[in-house]
Amino acid sequence: MLEAFMLLPEGEREILMLAGPGGLTYQEMAARFARADGTMKSSLRRARASLVHSLAVVKTRPGRKPQERSAAARRIGISDRRGCEPDRPA
Repeated sequence: MLEAFMLLPEGEREILMLAGPGGLTYQEMAARFARADGTMKSSLRRARASLVHSLAVVKTRPGRKPQERSAAARRIGISDRRGCEPDRPA
């Protein structure tokens, strides 16, 4: 898990730390980053999606069975692309 976390950009790591172990609310994080609440919610969702993707990358490294996406990524609709955009219906 730590290896996947460290693959994230610093800003995403900070957001995840403040929301998780830091226990800050969306409003507190928005004030800290000088962003609107909605923007903070979006940033946190993107950071979480990036972490799911990073976990999949670490999981598929040599010596491990490759998978297109992890079960968690499929559940929340994250594609296997680095941008971590939600899957779009065809």
